[in-house]
Amino acid sequence: MTPLLSEEFTAKLLSMWRAGKTAREIAADLGTTRNAVIGKIFRLRNRGVDLSRAVTAAPPKPPKPEKPAKKEKPAAPKAVWPPPLTADEKAALLAERKAKLARERRARGIKFADLGARDCRYIINAGRPADYLFCGDIREPGKPYCKEHADLCYRPDSSR
Repeated sequence: MTPLLSEEFTAKLLSMWRAGKTAREIAADLGTTRNAVIGKIFRLRNRGVDLSRAVTAAPPKPPKPEKPAKKEKPAAPKAVWPPPLTADEKAALLAERKAKLARERRARGIKFADLGARDCRYIINAGRPADYLFCGDIREPGKPYCKEHADLCYRPDSSR
């Protein structure tokens, strides 16, 4: 009979386990491997054997020393940085952003399908008609082009 299957081996293993020894310590005392001890414990647990361990009370932890209370300083009002914008500054910033977006849009060009009713229809590239890109800036009232392109395309009235 192998030592792992003997009643004597099992009794020693259980007594050591219940005493709180680790699987490594039990394996060293019984002359086997840690995995063999863990496997035997697992099989005993599956058979319904009570494997509760002895509980040793841990020494109480010393109380932590109390920290001295910090002196609270009155809260100073926080300065808002950057300072809030005035209504005029907000309007100027918004106008600048709109102008920048219009310049970027115009530099890229817009496809015909993306043109709105008030966008300039001046073609800014050459190629096939399906690949045309248009200016897209806000057009002059009564004309299909923006101010700049209307000046390019229409001659001023000359009195003859």
